Amino acid sequence: VITSTTLDGTITTWNTAAEAMFGHRAPEAIGRSGRMLVPDDRVSELAEHLHAAAAGTRLDPFETVRLRRDGRVVEVEIDCTPVLDGSGAPVGLSIIIRDISQQRRLAGQLQHSQRLESIGQLASGIAHDFNNLLMAIIGYAELAMMDLSEDAPARADLRMLLASADRGARLTRQLLAFGRRQVLRPVTLDLNNVLGEMEGVLHPLITDQVALQLMLAGEGGQRRRVARADVDHVNCDRELAAFTRGRYVRLTIADAGIGMDAAVQARLFEPFFTTKPRGTSSGMSLATTYGIVKQSDGFITVESAVSAGTAIRVFLPYHPVTAEEPVPPGAAPAREAPRAGRILVVEDDELVRRATCTMLERLRYAVTVAASGHEALHLLRAERIEVDLLLTDVMMPGISGIQLAEIVRAERPELKIVCMSGYPGAVDHDLLKAGLSYLPKPFTTEALATIVAGALAR
Repeated sequence: VITSTTLDGTITTWNTAAEAMFGHRAPEAIGRSGRMLVPDDRVSELAEHLHAAAAGTRLDPFETVRLRRDGRVVEVEIDCTPVLDGSGAPVGLSIIIRDISQQRRLAGQLQHSQRLESIGQLASGIAHDFNNLLMAIIGYAELAMMDLSEDAPARADLRMLLASADRGARLTRQLLAFGRRQVLRPVTLDLNNVLGEMEGVLHPLITDQVALQLMLAGEGGQRRRVARADVDHVNCDRELAAFTRGRYVRLTIADAGIGMDAAVQARLFEPFFTTKPRGTSSGMSLATTYGIVKQSDGFITVESAVSAGTAIRVFLPYHPVTAEEPVPPGAAPAREAPRAGRILVVEDDELVRRATCTMLERLRYAVTVAASGHEALHLLRAERIEVDLLLTDVMMPGISGIQLAEIVRAERPELKIVCMSGYPGAVDHDLLKAGLSYLPKPFTTEALATIVAGALAR
């Protein structure tokens, strides 16, 4: 936009770009005060700029807001230059105005995304340490139950302990989902079928005051709630600052409820943020959803206003239907009975190491122990111990579990390897695709038995 004013702010020129930005046609604007574009709280700002222009001072470009004809606010950058007469005296202002609303919005979205990413990294780190603690609690509680008779009073207490530990494990899984640190095992789903199956489950969970209406793609005469969407660069800019152009399946969840203000929307996907009364919600549901969708190469948009309801749109990558789905890498096989074999356990956390070894011994495996990757290599190279399976933690000081697995695969390709971790983001997905098994912490004796037996059987 290029316009000009006299020293008292009267508009003297008004180009077509100004008409488009502000909604005033040139004959309507020329001769009027530029005050018509200025919100009440920015009047003093305008006076300062006109005073500077009267003194012949060139202002540095500055960011502010201006009003459209319909009352809407436009975020702008303004560059003012004094207009001088033949004697060098200032007689007016030449003004260049640039709309920066889109730039500001995208910058805000990027900042919000970066804040969520930082929170996700923190949450994932906490989850890793917490998983090691839960691993020891679950392991020793299960071992204690094995030594008790079925009618022992302490069994009830141990069951409560295990139930609490399981709740903690679910919480850490939610934190890892938000932080996008899960090991994904993607499958192709028909979203129409999934939602159709969920409808019967959802109805009993809602009150009589809520009407649930499911509208699927392809149903004639109804507004689509599930549909395929081709997202181009224009839509990318409008919907979200950063996602990949392509073909998506769009799921829309809309209501006619009380809606949300901008402050709530800004924190909507943060873990533990909730508007519900204390003690009624963990605030992890939407954070978990955000992490799952983002890690699946999708994105979420939210449209809401106070008293105007909310529409949340989830975009997930579209895949054509295939004859059959491949088995996800690292998937655990069906439960097999424990078999004879020697296992080298590599774990730097003493409590987890002792619990894991005891669980394996109860499953009738022979166990050799190493507290680090260096110690494990010494046992394998210098002492030439014979083992059938390497069970290694991933995150260890010195040689990590991933590095250890790579070295062992090169030197002993016949040796089976299982990686375990409370921080799945550290697991190398290429190694999983190459045949390694993955055991997430915390794990139960049954889960350990299943993954070890399956790895040995391959």
